[in-house]
Amino acid sequence: MLAEFASQMRPSVTIPASQHVRALEGIVTRRRQLLEMQTMERNRLGSTQDESARASIEAVIAFLEMQTGDLNAEMLELIRADSELKALDALLQSVPGVGRVVAATLTSS
Repeated sequence: MLAEFASQMRPSVTIPASQHVRALEGIVTRRRQLLEMQTMERNRLGSTQDESARASIEAVIAFLEMQTGDLNAEMLELIRADSELKALDALLQSVPGVGRVVAATLTSS
């Protein structure tokens, strides 16, 4: 049945993403999640009057910012370590307005 389907539909060959691209996808996804959490915590900070609660929220924001910075560094390191990713990154960043984060996001897609 599968052979008949393939002969009739002629599906295109899908090349699996490289290990580096899969790792970059994971980093980009996690970075987006951390940025969303930072936004949520900043919103909470704006509506909190209690000093103890504010201190707790500020500590969480600082931690999330540190984690985001670490992921940014990992992202750059991963791109620099792979010649294909490095070339694609350079091409994307040659477009005005495209920086390292946008290039990494597009590269991982």
